[in-house]
Amino acid sequence: MIQVYRLLFLVFLMLLWEGVSRWFGAEFFISRPSAVGQSLWKILLNGVFFYHAGITTLEAVLGFFIGSLAGLIAGLVLGRAKLLADILDPFLTAFYSLPKVALAPLFILWFGIGLPMKVILTAAVVFFLVFLNTYSGVRHVSREQLTILRLMGAKERDLLTMVVIPSAFTWVFTGLRLSVPYALIGALVGEIIA
Repeated sequence: MIQVYRLLFLVFLMLLWEGVSRWFGAEFFISRPSAVGQSLWKILLNGVFFYHAGITTLEAVLGFFIGSLAGLIAGLVLGRAKLLADILDPFLTAFYSLPKVALAPLFILWFGIGLPMKVILTAAVVFFLVFLNTYSGVRHVSREQLTILRLMGAKERDLLTMVVIPSAFTWVFTGLRLSVPYALIGALVGEIIA
């Protein structure tokens, strides 16, 4: 029943939108849903929509993969190397606090308006979500377990494979899950700004 009410509310909004656009004659400022629907139907029929959707998907997937891999590696390294993390912390915090959209004009200057710029912008957006979650997961590993394994003669590689990575899995997958929609947003913002 709730679906019917939602559908009715959507129809009401569309009719209101159409009426306001026609009544005030402000189609330049408030487009008509019927005009949007006609344009969408036209680009669906001639295949332009699917071509451009494919490019956007490629940008999002490549940016997600590169940003996730870089964030995962950086999170593991800095989570295990306390001195390096302490040195880089203010720089990473400063870069994280920047809105990534503000970096888009710089990326256009450096990489042009093509596919590489959009992939790099998407990767920059995804990087921090995965990095921060991975870093937090690695830092929250039980110190007692690590100490016991070290006393038993475990090397750093053994600690990573037996304790650190399995313990941080939940954090890593949370970062990956959160970054999926941001990858698409990064690709779309890159296209709009370019």
